[in-house]
Amino acid sequence: MKLRWEIIILICIGLWSCKVNHLSSIQSQTTNVSDLEEDVAVQKLVAPYKAALDKEMDEVIGRLGTKLEKARPEGSLGNWLADVLVDQASIYLDEKVDLGVMNSGGIRIGSLEQGEVKRRKIFELMPFENGLTVLYLKGNDLIDFIQFMAYKGGWPVSRGLQYKLDVGKAEQIQLNDQSIQADQVYSVAITDYIANGGDGSGLKIIERKETGKSIREAIFDYFADRKNEEIFYENRIRIKKRNNE
Repeated sequence: MKLRWEIIILICIGLWSCKVNHLSSIQSQTTNVSDLEEDVAVQKLVAPYKAALDKEMDEVIGRLGTKLEKARPEGSLGNWLADVLVDQASIYLDEKVDLGVMNSGGIRIGSLEQGEVKRRKIFELMPFENGLTVLYLKGNDLIDFIQFMAYKGGWPVSRGLQYKLDVGKAEQIQLNDQSIQADQVYSVAITDYIANGGDGSGLKIIERKETGKSIREAIFDYFADRKNEEIFYENRIRIKKRNNE
């Protein structure tokens, strides 16, 4: 049975209480034996839960055959995450989702190393409880969103979307080798943080569907489906800078 988050919260409260006791002892410039005994008692209470949590966090959930790295406007780590979002959202909703977007600020570590991937590393990568959401946008609003991302310096996007980035502006935008049609509806897998207007996204949506999964859970499911595989990820550039022509 997986360790419940209520237990983790209790652990945090316990450790916080210890810190408060130590702080009050320092402030009063006295050594209170009962406070020290209380701290030891709390640590003993927390110890078995911490051990169970450490065991769960050290579980190997997959294996990477290539190192994934964060970079701007895109890197292999961000592109891989965007691909995971669109693939897992398509599975959860049982429909083809057109595009995945991962905001750069949501990626909290610089890389996933080649080799074993432990559960705790995914918590470091995605420490927040952001949900995986699918938005439906008209083509002209999707183009506005892509321009917003370009203004931000470019965010990782899933395979199929390509554009050229020139001084904060997206040019020659194509999705699956075709121009985006203004009146056509497109689906985008994204974090609920951005869907709710985070980073000033200001998205105009027609419809919204919740997958019922967090981004972190989507990553865990991705690895679970490939448990006996070594994952080799080929990073294909989606955003080309004008000066690289």
